Parts: sequence; structure tokens; C-alpha cells
Amino acid sequence: MELVVKENTPNTFSWMGHMGPSWICKGHHFLKFEPYGEVGENGEALQCKLLSYEKFSGLLAWFFLLFIREWTEQGYIEMNRGLKDKAETMARGT
Repeated sequence: MELVVKENTPNTFSWMGHMGPSWICKGHHFLKFEPYGEVGENGEALQCKLLSYEKFSGLLAWFFLLFIREWTEQGYIEMNRGLKDKAETMARGT
């Protein structure tokens, strides 16, 4: 599998990956960070909302999704849980 970072900014981190030729099936995964909740003294949000999603494309993308959808969704749930745990640990300073 080949993975390429497409965007790395304070608001968005995204990468694209494909197995075999990209015209067959590729996925573009996005992590977007949006201001959320209270605003601090410096005018920046004290929290953020994480949006995580993927766009699939390619000639056989729909076919591959029939087989990998559940596995892919479970992977994202586990990744998001890990990110949440890490962020909360860092926020506590432990």
C-alpha cells in the first residue's frame, strides 16, 4: 500500500492511499480540527472537534467497500479512541 500525505495544516491532516493502480481503488482520508467550546484569553478555542472521514474513488471502489467497510469502520473507531485517550492524557499532564 502506498500512502502520501496530501495536506498538513493546523486545521487539516489528510493522506491518500491505494493498493495497486490508483485508478482501481483509492482512499483519501481526512482529519479536520474545528474550534469548539469555550474561548481562552487569547481568543482561541480551548477545545476542538475532530472530524474523521474518507472518500473512496476508482473504478472498483464500490466493490472493495462491500468487503472492507466493516473492517475499515472498526479501524477508524479504534484510531479515534486512541487519539482521544492520548489527547486527554496530554491535557492532564500525565
